[in-house]
Amino acid sequence: MKTSAWILNLIKNMKGAFLLSFLLLMLEAGTNLATTGLQKWLIDDVLIKGQYDQLFKVVSLFAAAFISYAVLYTLSPYVMQRNELILIARIQEKLLYTLQSIPFSEYRKKQTTKYVHYFNNDALLIADVLAAQIPKAIQSLVTAVSLTLIIGYISPVLLVIVLWLSISYYVASKKMGLKTKVISREVQDRKTELLVHIEEGIASTREVVAYHRRSWESAIYNGLFEKYFKVVMQEGKLQNKISFISEPLKWGTNIAVIGYGAYAAMHEQISLGVFVIMYQFSFQLVTNYQQLFDIVIQLYNRKALFERVREVLDLEPEAEGQEALPVPIDEVCFEQVTFTYEEDTKPVLRQVNLRIPRGRKVALVGSSGSGKSTIAQLMLRLQVPDEGTIRVNQVELDSIKRSEWLNRLSVVPQEPYFFPETIRTNLILGLSEVSDHHLQKVLEMTRVDDLIRDLPNGLDTVIGERGMTLSGGQRQRLAIARALLKDPEILILDEATSALDTETEYFIQKMLDLHRAGRTTIMIAHRLSTIVNADIIYVMENGRVVEQGTHDELMKGNTVYKRLFTAQVMNNQNEMVSIP
Repeated sequence: MKTSAWILNLIKNMKGAFLLSFLLLMLEAGTNLATTGLQKWLIDDVLIKGQYDQLFKVVSLFAAAFISYAVLYTLSPYVMQRNELILIARIQEKLLYTLQSIPFSEYRKKQTTKYVHYFNNDALLIADVLAAQIPKAIQSLVTAVSLTLIIGYISPVLLVIVLWLSISYYVASKKMGLKTKVISREVQDRKTELLVHIEEGIASTREVVAYHRRSWESAIYNGLFEKYFKVVMQEGKLQNKISFISEPLKWGTNIAVIGYGAYAAMHEQISLGVFVIMYQFSFQLVTNYQQLFDIVIQLYNRKALFERVREVLDLEPEAEGQEALPVPIDEVCFEQVTFTYEEDTKPVLRQVNLRIPRGRKVALVGSSGSGKSTIAQLMLRLQVPDEGTIRVNQVELDSIKRSEWLNRLSVVPQEPYFFPETIRTNLILGLSEVSDHHLQKVLEMTRVDDLIRDLPNGLDTVIGERGMTLSGGQRQRLAIARALLKDPEILILDEATSALDTETEYFIQKMLDLHRAGRTTIMIAHRLSTIVNADIIYVMENGRVVEQGTHDELMKGNTVYKRLFTAQVMNNQNEMVSIP
């Protein structure tokens, strides 16, 4: 899609608002010209010819023109500002929808702060271009054409001067605009890099201070700022060149108009009133050309922003699926599934086959990097298999409506995210129907009620960014409670209790088994003692399912599972012996 087509699609359903904006600006320009043109009548007819009976009429017209201009000058910015705010909301909404629709592999290619910069910088400037700068450019262009015709009617000689001015401004804006576009893109990219590092530097303050690496952090910041400073100075030099070209054109034209107009008035070729308005019209013409020139340069500057935002919006969204989700979910099957992360050369999953039947507790175990968490990402449709198929009740997962599928799942990731809001907000997370009884039951099951009682504002206590005011175990308990509030058909626990003490972990596991009886639970575990009662245990190694069975079955013979389990038991015993 071309940029022009994208813009038209963006402002659809806003044509009336934009037409109103253009109309107000045209009327504003017209009333401004009228206040100047009336001066000729006042000077030539009333003051010089002595037609004093016309004074009241002229003054009344002046008053009407001034009042109209004042009203329009106030109203047009309001309409443009309203249009701008609507466009900002639309662009940000499109960006958010795209980021939530594209494959997770695409999303991971850029740092989060870059996307944030697109939201709070690029979207605002693009909306300003469309809602304010382009209408103003059209106003300046229409005004300039009108003034050119008026001046040409008054004097063909002045028309030649005006045409020379027009061509000069066009050539200058065309030449300098291309250079401006390139340097503007560089400035925005360097600015984004700097903001990304600032955000990461603030987020990593604890580690930087703890490892005494402030000088190292400062050196990186200074290097990025130096690059940003360098391109900003280059942009400033270019702006100076632009001013060096445009200002002489502006004042040279004014001098030519004054000189020729005074000569023509002295030789009675034009009246004094015509000379006065001719000079003012010429000055307004030059001013409009200057404004048009500045806007064109600015449009070239911001064209880079359109390109950056469209690079995101043009990303291909992941298939949403069209088929309804079968009820209930009897089984989820992985059939010869292979998957490789883009940044890796070797597959993290290799021809994986596994079956997750309804109402069972299924465990995925294995050493780090064996692909356990990747299976969860594939089930959540954050990633798409390179080969093989995932089926739900014999229906391919990709063909099922994404919204229906995700409504039936809940996940507790290894590192749960929390908003800097109240605990209640972070638990409910937009769910529309959560009864107080259900909430209290879940809080008790996950021992979050103990945490709530110790807080001064209970559920209405505001936690810090990413839940940093809470301990790792408290965050995990809140994450489990959040997942249970949804009462999902399938619950995925990805190392969900790794930060809990043994006693709390045992209690929550017991509550989960009771509460989830008859429903499907998938546990990705490193601590094998938590999954000994699982109905099916899949053992993964080097991206493959190498063993499967119950705990008792897998403990027979020389199995990978037995080796892992025994190693953990021995390690726990050694830790206990070493305690004085």
